[in-house]
Amino acid sequence: MTERELLADCLRRLNGLGLPCMLTGSMASNFWGVPGTTHDLDFVLSFLHKLYWNSITPSERQLGDAAGIVAVQGAELDRNHLEHWARELGVTTVLRDLHEGKIRPKST
Repeated sequence: MTERELLADCLRRLNGLGLPCMLTGSMASNFWGVPGTTHDLDFVLSFLHKLYWNSITPSERQLGDAAGIVAVQGAELDRNHLEHWARELGVTTVLRDLHEGKIRPKST
């Protein structure tokens, strides 16, 4: 599979799941500028994707990242928007647990 095919496959899968995303990093630079030597795919996904991903493949890292976002941005987060999409993605319980502080970010 070529890099372009891999990118197309990843985008097709993300779009198929209805997950808004943005390609960043070296692959975006390779596409829009002069190709470099690194060839990894970096995507920016919505906060809820971490919760959805955790529902598919449980991961303390995903939950810890999400908890860190809530800990820092809590008051700034659009709760109505998050709750709507959490229902759509089937992650309402874990979102509630994050907001109630039942899931805490790891300390460094």
